[in-house]
Amino acid sequence: MLVVDLTVLLGLAGAVLWSDPISGTAWASAGVLLAATAGHIAASAQIEERRRHRTGDTTTHNTDLAMTWPVVAALLALPIPLALAVILGIRALRWPSARKSAFRYTFSTMTFLPAAVAARMLWDLTGPHMWTGLTVWTSAVQVVLAIACGEVFGIVQNLIITAARALNLPPGERLDSWSPIGPWRDEALSAAGMVLGTLAAVSLTHVPIAVLAVAAVGAGIHWALSHQSELEQTRAQARTDPKTGTLNSFGWQEQATRQVARARGNHRPISLLMIDADHFKLINDAWGHPTGDAVLRLIGDTLRSVTRPGDVVARFGGEEFVVLLPDTGAAEAFRVAERIRATLGASALPATDRRGGEIVLKGRDAPPPRGPGDQILLTASGGYVDADYRAISASVGVAASCGQTADLRQLMERADAAMYRAKKRGRNTVWLDTVRLGSAGDPDRR
Repeated sequence: MLVVDLTVLLGLAGAVLWSDPISGTAWASAGVLLAATAGHIAASAQIEERRRHRTGDTTTHNTDLAMTWPVVAALLALPIPLALAVILGIRALRWPSARKSAFRYTFSTMTFLPAAVAARMLWDLTGPHMWTGLTVWTSAVQVVLAIACGEVFGIVQNLIITAARALNLPPGERLDSWSPIGPWRDEALSAAGMVLGTLAAVSLTHVPIAVLAVAAVGAGIHWALSHQSELEQTRAQARTDPKTGTLNSFGWQEQATRQVARARGNHRPISLLMIDADHFKLINDAWGHPTGDAVLRLIGDTLRSVTRPGDVVARFGGEEFVVLLPDTGAAEAFRVAERIRATLGASALPATDRRGGEIVLKGRDAPPPRGPGDQILLTASGGYVDADYRAISASVGVAASCGQTADLRQLMERADAAMYRAKKRGRNTVWLDTVRLGSAGDPDRR
């Protein structure tokens, strides 16, 4: 990262020393652009603060409209040394509200400059670019070329950042897969910024003061998108259980009702699982509610990991969870339930006791504890030495229905009755209506 910083600074110094003289008009345009950007940044400061508070993230990159359009305008309308200097000025304006370490912010700032040079090279190669006497077709071509240069800017910057991340990985770890195309929302916001930047470049060429109007439009878009994002998060939170990240009862009812109606209309099978954490009150009593909450999160994570994206997973209340499996018959639903039971039974959960001491809660079917020589560690009475911590398991009830007769209330009643039958049969068990399967996999018909 330091090598990148120093290399870019040397390149910037060389560009300034060996560049042609900059006209007074260009300096004035740069001043107007910086003033307009300062206004946009000031107007969006509270928006960015709320976003960070909402996501709790100050480290990852997000598309910042207040940075996108001024950078594009500088690259399209100003001499390259002045454009690079303006980019540094824009980054300095954003620094007070960035909430990042100076080291990382400096590095990310330095990545802007080679990316800007690459984008400007493409722009110059596709020139000359005139902003007067354009037809509808030629003006559309200019906007498309400006967007292409903006994409080159983003790709080069991300490549540099990805390379730095790869070099900083600990031994043995691998970098996540990288794609030059980000989430559609970020890409759409970037495209909007590039269009605004093109308009700002035209304004700088003909009516520099009009850049202030572009900044006002950008701030309005910034506010509208932030407001929409906050509304979406509020809706999601109204449907989500805060402890487990699964749906709550409200979100469950909404999505499950829709899926059952779809199954009836398409004549497709549908199944429902009712999952209850065994002896959950004893976990709370023995190790405290924070450890109980950790067990609930483990169950929620397990349910999401063994189900499909289209399945409906919810915390139904207390230590009970429910899973709706569209397009799934009884046999496959039973296999899913058994995977859930087995995964929880083999789990290991780092936690704390009531005094804050570190413990590891285990599933009831977790591998036995072993000591030197791979010997199983037993107590004098013949039990495992960690028997007191083998507290995690679940009882699962399964109900299935064909699409024509699917009814959510009846499915829930049948799965709930099957789940209670599993608990009466010793817990850590899956019960499919009247068919029970124990941990050994042997059917036991009533």
